[in-house]
Amino acid sequence: MTLHKLPFSESVHRISETLSANILEYLDEKNIKKLDQIIADRDLKPIFSAIVNIWEEEVCGYEGLTTGPDDSPLFNPQMLYLTALRLRRCADLQLAAAEVMIKQFTHRSLPGRLIIPVPITVLQDPGFTVDAVKDLLKTHKLESNRILLQLSECPLLQFSHTIIPTLDTFRQKGIHFSIDHFGSCSGAIKPLTLLQPKLVILDRSLTEGIRGDLHHQSFIRTVIDASRSNDAQVVASGVEEEEEYNTLESLGIHLMSGPLMGKAANKPKTVPSKKVTKIRGERYEVNQLPKNTAASLLDEVPAVSPDATVEVVGDIFQTIPRLQTLPVVDGGCAVGVIRRVGFMDLFLYRYGRDLYGKKPISFFMEHNPITIEIDLPLEQVSQNLTSQMELNTQQDFLIVRNGKYVGIGHIVDLLRVITARQIQNARYANPLTGLPGNIPINDLLNEYLALNHEFVVVYVDLDNFKPFNDVYGYAMGDEVIKGTASLLSTHCNPESDFVGHVGGDDFVLVMISDDWE
Repeated sequence: MTLHKLPFSESVHRISETLSANILEYLDEKNIKKLDQIIADRDLKPIFSAIVNIWEEEVCGYEGLTTGPDDSPLFNPQMLYLTALRLRRCADLQLAAAEVMIKQFTHRSLPGRLIIPVPITVLQDPGFTVDAVKDLLKTHKLESNRILLQLSECPLLQFSHTIIPTLDTFRQKGIHFSIDHFGSCSGAIKPLTLLQPKLVILDRSLTEGIRGDLHHQSFIRTVIDASRSNDAQVVASGVEEEEEYNTLESLGIHLMSGPLMGKAANKPKTVPSKKVTKIRGERYEVNQLPKNTAASLLDEVPAVSPDATVEVVGDIFQTIPRLQTLPVVDGGCAVGVIRRVGFMDLFLYRYGRDLYGKKPISFFMEHNPITIEIDLPLEQVSQNLTSQMELNTQQDFLIVRNGKYVGIGHIVDLLRVITARQIQNARYANPLTGLPGNIPINDLLNEYLALNHEFVVVYVDLDNFKPFNDVYGYAMGDEVIKGTASLLSTHCNPESDFVGHVGGDDFVLVMISDDWE
């Protein structure tokens, strides 16, 4: 049966007869009649599934759904809808469902947008109008730009020739749409241009096992490119595993939904799930690392994969004006970087986008970027950078954990932190030698112990110093102490080793250089 060739009303009737016949055999007359009561009493339970912006670590909206009464066969949303379809009450049921979702959404002051699923058969039902939706929004004081009506891709394609005028009518009054299950039917990009959605929600079949599926990765990149061109955002749905999360992020997706983002609930949380926090916590764990490490320099910046297009990279730079360096990551490992200055010269060149827009960024990236382990002490960070490149305060380096990319660091921040440490050391310095005193010494030892790094502590004490003072005088004794401080400082590496003055003739060295002995 080719429904798309039939008049719309007849197609709907065929769907009703075919689908609901199988459902209604499980429902007795009492339950069928209960539909009227459910609609009248708004006896529906809204369920919300969070959409998380992983780059900002915040919930930016919710996909809504309604179920029927708990003690009824109409609890199942599909059975509820098909029963309404058979009884010609789809519009009434949909408006009731939209109302309970909007009411709960505003009552709980949930952030972002509310996405309301609408079956394609309902959208062209004369009883479901844009004015009816606007009235619901007005009653519950919710702005039109905070909702999207969600349509599934397959029915949209099937009835696209009849549905577009209806979509235009809604859009003209400020009600926009999202496409759900995208990629499950056509495997093409045409619906984006044809239907002009604000949000494209990828089908779970595309995101499941995405790490090893190069075909789906390529399709998702194409969807991202096309969506940006049509002023739409892409959501990866059904994300369950950390590997999926990491791969999708590397593809350039920053909006995700699914079990990993948070459990769907009637009373949803307004912050990302603990699982997401844990992933990012394990990736960054900045607060658990001492301030004396590269962690204090970490700037969390999104990465792209080597086969991301030049056009995608250009859009990222234009979207994030402060971004000067964009990492290129493959399998979690940094393989290159893109510098804004050189890249934008190429991209904004008169024919740059046309000539290079579809080419993979791997052709234009800097290879073998400088990487620094996140728990490396700042002194060693400075030493490593100095040995690897000319000191350029405009250049960035990559921060990794066990070789896996976590963010970038800015040399200017390193200089700022080291200067602040020097000022702190000076504040607690011994007045005679100018070396750091007890407080900086204790702070450094505590930081190194927390890092579980190997380091060497040398305690220096001058023998028979009191008799020396008694014979030669305190002024000469002070000269000996200052000479000792100078001697120790001269023979320690200032970029990695620490010389402190406890007081009197006692000194402490904290050394991490390879040649400490």
